[in-house]
Amino acid sequence: MPFQKGHKPFNRGRPKGSKSKATTEMGLWARSVFESAAYREAAEARIVGGTATAIEIYWLQRIYGKPVEKHEHEAGESLLPLIKNLFATSAPSHDRTS
Repeated sequence: MPFQKGHKPFNRGRPKGSKSKATTEMGLWARSVFESAAYREAAEARIVGGTATAIEIYWLQRIYGKPVEKHEHEAGESLLPLIKNLFATSAPSHDRTS
């Protein structure tokens, strides 16, 4: 059927943002591995020892999400002196007389 203006196809494919079957199955498999007692004991030793592999960290972040970093600022502190000091010490010199 040739294209006709205003015609919408019935099969639009997988909706944007939805996970494929392979991604879902891989996530379930990874979760089962990471939640096994034997793996947890070995992984804890690697993480504490600082020898965890990048793929382990990647999958942990994919399954459980990245850790949230919280930054706190007390109301009594003033950032203005710090900002002024930063610009005073790092400002490039534009003197072209020499």
